[in-house]
Amino acid sequence: MFNQERLMHYQVEPSWNYFMRLKTMEEDQMERIMRLVSQSAVVIFSISSCCMCHAMKSLFCGMGVNAMVHEVDEDPKGKEMERALM
Repeated sequence: MFNQERLMHYQVEPSWNYFMRLKTMEEDQMERIMRLVSQSAVVIFSISSCCMCHAMKSLFCGMGVNAMVHEVDEDPKGKEMERALM
């Protein structure tokens, strides 16, 4: 009968006087990727045994580009990083 807008309010009690949201592994890796790409104008995410990755690194080097190369397969969290990059 009443045409009133109903608002839902939540009251949350903080634990230890602060709120903390747990990050997913993908969010954590994306933050790490963003940190890496902010450190250089050109960043190459590579797999050390990949012939196309090697060709790309050689091409950039031949053009005089000083790229930062991150070998994903040599990183302890490389699999998670690879998933985040896909």
